Amino acid sequence: MKNFLRLLRYGLPYVLQILPGVLLLAMVGALDTFRTLLFQPIFDQVLRPDAPEGPIILGLPNSPWHFDLRMVVPRFLHMHNAWSVVAFALVTVSYTHLDVYKRQL
Repeated sequence: MKNFLRLLRYGLPYVLQILPGVLLLAMVGALDTFRTLLFQPIFDQVLRPDAPEGPIILGLPNSPWHFDLRMVVPRFLHMHNAWSVVAFALVTVSYTHLDVYKRQL
């Protein structure tokens, strides 16, 4: 335990560099998860020709951890088609992921 506390003391001067790095890594992890979750609406509502028009639910519909993907798209773009909304979210997540990755370098 003494060695661990000594190791933490050596890292103390670098806290201002460590905290943003940890926060940016958490953001990259969240964006990767969001990008993986985008596969569900692609297969459920975009690629199915008989899919009903309506909310694009991301996550489990009956759980507290879901939301309508159309909330991500700004209203002034007037995107109502499921493919347009999913493509916009995919491009936004990919661009933000690349931007966060560039800031880490």
